[in-house]
Amino acid sequence: MHEIDLPFEEYFLTQPLRLVSNLYSHFLHSQPVHDHNLFISRFHNEVFQYFKRNLTDDLLKKVPSLNTSNIELLPPNSLVRFRCMVQDIFDPEYYLARFEKLNTRTNTITQDIGSYADVLANDEELHIGTDERNSLLHERTPLYCVPIPGETKWIQDMLASTSQSLRLSSEVSPPEACLVKTYDYEEGGKPHSFKICQTYEFVGILSTSPQLTQFPHSHEQQSLERGEHIDRRPRLDERIVTEQQKQEKEMEVVKEEERKLHQMLEEYIEEDEERIPPGSLVPRLHALLFNGVTSGDLLSSFTCPSPQEFRPSLLLYLSSFLAFDSLAAEYLLLFLLSRIYSRQEEFCLGKLSLGLVGGPSDRKQFGRRVFDGLNELLTKCSLLDLSTEPVTSQSLSPHKDYSRNRLQSAPLQLSDATVLVANLPSLPLSRKHTRQLNQVASCQKVDYDFQYHVSSFRVDIPILFLSSKPSLLNIDCEVRLVGNGPYEMASVPIPLLEDEFFKNCRSFLFQNRGMEIEFDERVSQEIQDDFVRLRQSAESFTQKQLHLWLTLARLVSLSWGCRTLEFKHWN
Repeated sequence: MHEIDLPFEEYFLTQPLRLVSNLYSHFLHSQPVHDHNLFISRFHNEVFQYFKRNLTDDLLKKVPSLNTSNIELLPPNSLVRFRCMVQDIFDPEYYLARFEKLNTRTNTITQDIGSYADVLANDEELHIGTDERNSLLHERTPLYCVPIPGETKWIQDMLASTSQSLRLSSEVSPPEACLVKTYDYEEGGKPHSFKICQTYEFVGILSTSPQLTQFPHSHEQQSLERGEHIDRRPRLDERIVTEQQKQEKEMEVVKEEERKLHQMLEEYIEEDEERIPPGSLVPRLHALLFNGVTSGDLLSSFTCPSPQEFRPSLLLYLSSFLAFDSLAAEYLLLFLLSRIYSRQEEFCLGKLSLGLVGGPSDRKQFGRRVFDGLNELLTKCSLLDLSTEPVTSQSLSPHKDYSRNRLQSAPLQLSDATVLVANLPSLPLSRKHTRQLNQVASCQKVDYDFQYHVSSFRVDIPILFLSSKPSLLNIDCEVRLVGNGPYEMASVPIPLLEDEFFKNCRSFLFQNRGMEIEFDERVSQEIQDDFVRLRQSAESFTQKQLHLWLTLARLVSLSWGCRTLEFKHWN
């Protein structure tokens, strides 16, 4: 590797492209080249492993976050990070992965890597050649990523307090999306595959070339979007001053090679102007490193309060926006602790959908109060307010827009462990909305409409339904609100609205939700005997009802902080 003439930290954070170039030079001279595409893939993974080893937690904190920064203040080609959910995966794009550089001062030619950049820039001394024999096309996959939907404000504030931020103007907000360009990565000896709705923190090189701020309106702009070099300067063959290249015949050969290279790029690049948004709207990030994230990662260091002492206070808080209905608060607590721990065919063991029936006449305001109350406790919470909306044909599930070649997001495109509060209308839902909500409530699946076929994606999205009357949806438990208090939090004791209380609530829910429950042999035998008796006395008692009872018993155990299911919880 070439000698680094900058302090390591500054070099790492401000000139990652130079670091990658040095890594490539070292890799080129240390590895045999048999298959050129395989060589490039291995180099990408080597870069991934290098940053994984060297980017420590302390150094990572110094990397600016796109989630909290004004992008206009971030230097181009600097190291940045982005915490996000994958909303769409574009088709692979081809780019110039390897090329020649001419140093006009020394009149020498060297090879360099074209990865991790959108535009290959020339300068006064270094110019890029177009010799097909020493150039290589490779593919990378762009991911359309957005900040994690439903992530609550207190989580965002915690993240902002622990990250580098460049945000001087309140008028400029962070980007609403980012086009993350991914390369070849391996984990555990296997290639990593990205999936829709997974959440990551990407660390990579920010691409803010001026050419990317225009809307793609020509072949030249589309080529810049995909990393093809468009050089308006004299070509490489015109700058090497030798007697041989002055000959007319050799000039024709070079021109023919250049024409072939551009023709190859044109064959691979589709003319789909609207597929990739311009850089002025959606910045580009070339991923060097990524880590899967969950919003609960920040809570793992919190101390969990004693369930016996803390449980009554948490129930009082939950009942405060449910007219102090204690039974509804109990069921709501069980709902907040639910998660899928196993799938058996169509059964999602551990999931629990809950319906709260009744409440005040102002359904929109009631839904907002419940949502706001839960926002203080949860890491991710989303509101689907259908209470005042007319019944429309708008889909709640994502669908493919082939005119733009893009997946259109929808309210049900959420990452796992996002609590969805669905405020239902007084009028019946449309058939489409009923089917889409039932699919999530019953099977924990979301159907993605690709026009010519439908694909079902597994999810873990607990749904809380709010309705003025019993719903026709397939809801696991419905509870009618019968509280006699006000539907607002103004009457909650002040200690229940302080930061320390909310911190304990978040830790309680996070720690207990993730616990595993063991079944005592005697309790297991009692459950089997009860199931046989119930089947004999009531043939309508089904296996599905048994699973619901087991889920409720398990959640009652969790709400008391017990790791073993006891008789009292089952009874």
